[in-house]
Amino acid sequence: MAGLLLLLPACQQFNRPLTLRELIANAQEGNTAAQYIYACMALTGKGMDQNPELAFQWFRAAASAHHPAATGALGICHMTGLGTAKDTRLGMRYLKKAARMGHVPSALTMANLAKKSGDMEGYFKWLFQAAASGDQVTQDYIADLYLSGTKLPISDREMVDYLRYAAMDNNPKALYGMYLCNLRGKGLPQNMLLAEAWLHMAAKAGSEEAKNVLESRKDK
Repeated sequence: MAGLLLLLPACQQFNRPLTLRELIANAQEGNTAAQYIYACMALTGKGMDQNPELAFQWFRAAASAHHPAATGALGICHMTGLGTAKDTRLGMRYLKKAARMGHVPSALTMANLAKKSGDMEGYFKWLFQAAASGDQVTQDYIADLYLSGTKLPISDREMVDYLRYAAMDNNPKALYGMYLCNLRGKGLPQNMLLAEAWLHMAAKAGSEEAKNVLESRKDK
């Protein structure tokens, strides 16, 4: 159950809270948000009696209409045997589909499963998928790995994009990394003016490395 709860982000909200009867009516009319919320309630027992089999049915209904979170939840149901027969292969198929649809928790679940099995190539593949789907925490983590010298299965040019994503979120290490890339022409053309701009932004964001560079100039 714990593994599945990690895949249940805040449900889409309607204009106003719905009664259980209204929620069921919306779900039966094909509203995927209602189907997903109803499935979550049935799974957790929040607001109604707990019913994993019913939850599975509604996750499947929403997933058939390409609801990313429901697709990921359906994958976990199959993998753990919640509300249906256990089928690891089918569960993985749904998790991968959800991850490719941009569902970050599914991508991170795939990454963790790959790492647990010793598949580091798969681990980074799904980690990059989560970052590409806009997950700030993962973007920052990848930036930290890169700047700490960890060898990643990605070109310098591609890595600059991930650094830029994190830098746009004001990550000090990523801002400093963009300074280094522009300074050294690593992954992009060398540009001293841009390098200087990134350096000052990094210092302002709290990068000790950037502050040290600027401070060292005062001593000259």
